[in-house]
Amino acid sequence: MSFRAELQTSLNPAQEAAAGAQGPQGASGAQGAQGAAGAQGAAGAQGAQGPAGVTGIVPKTLGGFGANVSTGLTGNALAYVNPSTGAIIIGGPDSDSATAVAANLGQSTSTIGVNGQKITGLGAPTTSFDATNKTYVDGKANVGVVLGGTPDTGSFGAATNYIPVLGAANLAGAQRVLFIAPRDGNLRNLVVSFRTAPGGSDTVITTVQKSSDFGATWSDTTLTCTVTGAAKTATDAVNTPAVAQYDWIAIKSVSSGGTAAGPITVGAEFY
Repeated sequence: MSFRAELQTSLNPAQEAAAGAQGPQGASGAQGAQGAAGAQGAAGAQGAQGPAGVTGIVPKTLGGFGANVSTGLTGNALAYVNPSTGAIIIGGPDSDSATAVAANLGQSTSTIGVNGQKITGLGAPTTSFDATNKTYVDGKANVGVVLGGTPDTGSFGAATNYIPVLGAANLAGAQRVLFIAPRDGNLRNLVVSFRTAPGGSDTVITTVQKSSDFGATWSDTTLTCTVTGAAKTATDAVNTPAVAQYDWIAIKSVSSGGTAAGPITVGAEFY
């Protein structure tokens, strides 16, 4: 009997009906190859627009400064925009750039703002509409005036005299306070004027003095000038001695010989 016949003989209907329970599931097989990518989905909605970028350099043909975009970079151009690529082209040496800026500022027809920044390096003005610097302004503002003299009467002779307040009848034999320094500062521009010149070779030396102890002691400052012979005026526009707040200021004049000089008027500046 063949094996097939034996198998058929052994599987009778009763045995087929009594099949056993299903066995446990076997281990998973290896993962198969990845399938082809599916079709791309529809595009999402457009996002919100971002903030505006910084404004670029405006071509000269549109009101900016620099080279004309139709002719390219010129010798004194600071910058221009390439009309083909949109690139910003910077060119020209510093001196040319300065020339371009100065030329365009000179053509301005409206107020020029600098966003709260400083313009530095300004010199002293020479015309009415020049800009200037703080040093120059401080020198012209906050200026006090020291005045004294006997414009109508009084002559010196050979003596040391002290200038009284302006308008007094006579010269003084001791210091007269003409000014009190309101803050720390300097004196400058001493000017002296006589109605009658000293004459001959006589001189009158006028010197500003100061006292830092309320008149107990006095000292000469470097602010001084000399009137000699036929001259009637003199000035010291060079020296600028320092004084402290509350210093007392007086003016002394020392004459040589029996000079006929007088009356005298004296002035100086405090700054």
